[in-house]
Amino acid sequence: VYHHNKDTCLYLSDCIYNYLYDKTIHYTVSVFQDFQQLLYEFSDGKTFDMIFTANIFPHLTPNHILQQLSDVTFQGTVIFTTKTKRLPSQRHTLLSWEYLPLPCSYQQFCSIMQRILYNQERHYFYFFRSGERIFKINYNDIIYAESLNSKCIIHSSCGKKYAVYKHLDDIEKEIDNRYFLRCHQSYLVNMKHIRQIKKNFELKNGDIISICQRHIKSVRDSYQNFLKNDFLTEHLPFEDRI
Repeated sequence: VYHHNKDTCLYLSDCIYNYLYDKTIHYTVSVFQDFQQLLYEFSDGKTFDMIFTANIFPHLTPNHILQQLSDVTFQGTVIFTTKTKRLPSQRHTLLSWEYLPLPCSYQQFCSIMQRILYNQERHYFYFFRSGERIFKINYNDIIYAESLNSKCIIHSSCGKKYAVYKHLDDIEKEIDNRYFLRCHQSYLVNMKHIRQIKKNFELKNGDIISICQRHIKSVRDSYQNFLKNDFLTEHLPFEDRI
């Protein structure tokens, strides 16, 4: 958190703590009131996933902020916090950024955080061995994993299938991603790829995934919770999320 106003730094830090309190995310919050001090942290080998920064400084425009952070190999998201909507003149090609108006409500803050974390999750990959090769696949590109005899088949959004000689229980633990749901002893499904649920899951690619009927209520509840907390938020216009 970088801001010249101590109260703003304190408020943003409290919002971060409150938002991440019950989430399984390891994090630390660092507060800076000197932009050069922040840049020095990178030269010492430190990295950050998000930077909350004011965008009104003498001789330092939002574009300059983005460029200097890019120069020190920052690869996360910059959140500009300001009372005036002074933003980069064009979308920066190297860094992603968001705008958080001040003063802001906690609901506005949560909306920004949810979208940033969602976008960052797109960069998470699952690494696995198939035959003699090691593959990595983006979690979003995994449609589902299927247990079949002595192996598991990972079905990807590009149509490829990968044979992995592991138990599905092990794959579920390794993926450990909130978008994946164990709906059956033989299936681990990515809920982003579900079209609808009846007695079974119908996926967007047309595949039908069995649901353990003994646990169908808890499976439905998990999927409905996913729709409420993730799917709807991502697809609403930004103004409606605040």
